[in-house]
Amino acid sequence: WFNQVCLPLVLLLFKMVTKTVLAVVLLACFLQAACAIPVNVHPIEKNSLKVDDVLGDGPILPIIMIHGLFSSPSTFDKLVSAVQAKYPGLPCYPISFYNDVSSVDTGMMDQWPVAMQAFQDAASKIDGPYIVVSHSQGSLIARAIIEEYDEHRVQRWISLAGPNLGEFGVPGPDYLHYIFPSLERKEIYYVWYTQAAQNHVSFAGYWNDPYHQDSYFQNVQFLPFFNNENMDPTNATAIRHKENFLKVQQITLMGSSADDIIRPWDSSLFNFYDPSSPEDVSDMTKHNIYIDDTFGLRTMDERGSLKRIPVDGIAHTDWLDTDAGVNAILEQL
Repeated sequence: WFNQVCLPLVLLLFKMVTKTVLAVVLLACFLQAACAIPVNVHPIEKNSLKVDDVLGDGPILPIIMIHGLFSSPSTFDKLVSAVQAKYPGLPCYPISFYNDVSSVDTGMMDQWPVAMQAFQDAASKIDGPYIVVSHSQGSLIARAIIEEYDEHRVQRWISLAGPNLGEFGVPGPDYLHYIFPSLERKEIYYVWYTQAAQNHVSFAGYWNDPYHQDSYFQNVQFLPFFNNENMDPTNATAIRHKENFLKVQQITLMGSSADDIIRPWDSSLFNFYDPSSPEDVSDMTKHNIYIDDTFGLRTMDERGSLKRIPVDGIAHTDWLDTDAGVNAILEQL
């Protein structure tokens, strides 16, 4: 009765509240612009950027950009301006798929195939290799595309504040706590691990509850699939995922302890809560996806192709909204 009646009503309320909040935000932005109230966007002047400031491991390549939760291609406007100020004419392709509210109220297993089509469209405009820059939930979409797209030519992937080993905290505005006021985070798996939530709440697809790992493996559809956690290593899909992942020449993982969305923040670096001691965060090398090298993370690390870069003082949206965040990215291109 709960799954058939109550949960769909709760998810409908979630969508309605989400869209209402977004509408209020957009209206506020419109009124702010109409009244000519200055917006604190920290503009980057073209002449303030010098090519010599860039620290990189190879030539600058065209960039495909993948947005995250409550976002759209315009999220990358500041970064695109900064990159093209340094490298005039460099192609940048922020792809469009399930933008804004749709990025939240659509399940991840529905999102990634649409994102991959948009990604392939962008890649078709590029001769040769390219860089992928992804933010937040977009980093999970990026890895899904890399693992599924056999012909990808991703030379480098830069992941910004991605919940790469999952999320175990309620992301988003405080209104989620009003929808589920009586549930603690270690109880809310009752909601996120239902079929309805997997279909209609994006982050349910990577909600990784260290207290309920059996339920996680049984019910979560997205993250265990792309971690190859529920597959025999000789499974053809698992082999293909791993081979495609290892085609990437370099992966740069960036995160910050100031992140106010990702829990734990260093899931961005593939660290996560330890299932044997769920209140403690353990390094990626202690988790089975690394120990068993399920999709190639350990191989990538051992061959020197994995960089993990913690950056102080960067909140979740600051990566793309502030000079400090954008400059940290530019240093890795």
